[in-house]
Amino acid sequence: MNTEVIELDTDSDIELSGVLTDEQGRVQALWASISSQLFGCGKEGDHQFVVGIPIHLISQVLEKIISGAPGPFRLINGIRRPMPFVRLLEVEIYPTLLTEASNYGLSDRWVQALAEKDPERRQVLQIIGCFAGSKAETLCEGDMILAIDKKPITCFLDIENACQKLDHSVGSDGMLNMTIFRQVRMVYKEKNNFFFDKVRLN
Repeated sequence: MNTEVIELDTDSDIELSGVLTDEQGRVQALWASISSQLFGCGKEGDHQFVVGIPIHLISQVLEKIISGAPGPFRLINGIRRPMPFVRLLEVEIYPTLLTEASNYGLSDRWVQALAEKDPERRQVLQIIGCFAGSKAETLCEGDMILAIDKKPITCFLDIENACQKLDHSVGSDGMLNMTIFRQVRMVYKEKNNFFFDKVRLN
């Protein structure tokens, strides 16, 4: 759900499916149809469009399947294989410009830290919803994810990498140590509106 996709500035038939490659023919993305829910501007409902889905999203799962990582067994191409567990943060996230986040009360110190980490995007990730029954229940709509393990977070890939890193951490308890900004009007707050939270992943 939370991923950056590739769009092409071209007039070619975008309904075609396939792959996007680099100059050496290495696959960089799957060119495929996905859907999204739109709200407002008279465009409510599902919207179908074609984009490039970065290949690393597929390859990291494929590598786990090939290596036989633990998980429930499923039939894959007629062969019974374990379907590996993939860690992810069970929330829906939307990028918010730092200028807008500043208007919500995000401190200049954090605006500067996030801008230095990613000067091109200049954004912060804001939660717009959690999965029903999710273990990320301590997070709320409107929360801004500033850091994980005290390292600034500015894009979906940062969160994906932090989730997958738990698989390789010795003695990992499956928890993400997150720095969250929550507006004063929210229930939980501490000095400067920041609090540290732990979120358990599936």
